[in-house]
Amino acid sequence: MRAGKLRHLVELHKPATATDDIGDSRPVFTKVGRAYAEIKPATGDEKLIAAQTRGAVSHTIQLRYHAGVTARWRVVWRGRVFELGSAINEDERNRTAIYEAVERTT
Repeated sequence: MRAGKLRHLVELHKPATATDDIGDSRPVFTKVGRAYAEIKPATGDEKLIAAQTRGAVSHTIQLRYHAGVTARWRVVWRGRVFELGSAINEDERNRTAIYEAVERTT
């Protein structure tokens, strides 16, 4: 992988559970670190294939491989939130991971 492609400094957030004052638990996301990534809008073909098999995909996000990052994590870049979906461990070499992602708006 060429380092120049990873030009977006993103925050990695993992899911967690928080308990409020009355004891109810709710899902939250905890920032666990930062990494450089490549964020690209999904092409028309990628969107069509994803819609047929897995659901909506708006972007692909490429990161250096991190063993703990799963499809339940989020990536935050400049206030934009991307929910990670399925991942490809490129060439099965544990160097690069490519995620299908959906941008969420609040």
